[in-house]
Amino acid sequence: LPSLETARRWASQVPDHFRFCFKVPRSISHGDGLLANSSTHLDFLEFLEVFAQAGVLGPSFLQLHKSFGPSRLEELDQFCDAWPRVFPLSVEVRHPEFFQSGKEEATLQELLARRDMDRVIFDSGALYQSPPDDPIEAVSQTRKPNLPVRWEVAGNRPFLRLVGRNQSEKSDPWLETAAKVAAGW
Repeated sequence: LPSLETARRWASQVPDHFRFCFKVPRSISHGDGLLANSSTHLDFLEFLEVFAQAGVLGPSFLQLHKSFGPSRLEELDQFCDAWPRVFPLSVEVRHPEFFQSGKEEATLQELLARRDMDRVIFDSGALYQSPPDDPIEAVSQTRKPNLPVRWEVAGNRPFLRLVGRNQSEKSDPWLETAAKVAAGW
């Protein structure tokens, strides 16, 4: 994490309408367990507090590894229970079973809705629309998941991650779809 001094500087340098949306550190999301690294967890919450006090904190997001599946929902449930409600949180899942419109997906949505948390809406369709145009996109196509988009929201702060292309006009159809959905919210 950046220092608290750096956090204070960042928070003071943005306009009032700007919101920071921080990713929960990898040592928490991809470590031995979501609650195993309590010192990093506390440091991250202290870091978020700087932005909350400045009024420029948006939702943070917990990006789970693709191996984090339904068998670990109890662990996610405990993590969400321990997460302070004053810091909005969205959860990004990548395990394929959370995209099959089954019991696992419904359980995840209910777990988040109970806490007014959202599932990150992750759309990588633009990235995969055609072969890569450059080496950076080639690497991205090996790293980013290519999963169905779930537009349902569980909480009050929808969180969209759209993975685009380096030629931004190639992402326009996905941006237009997202804008239409957001306008409906």
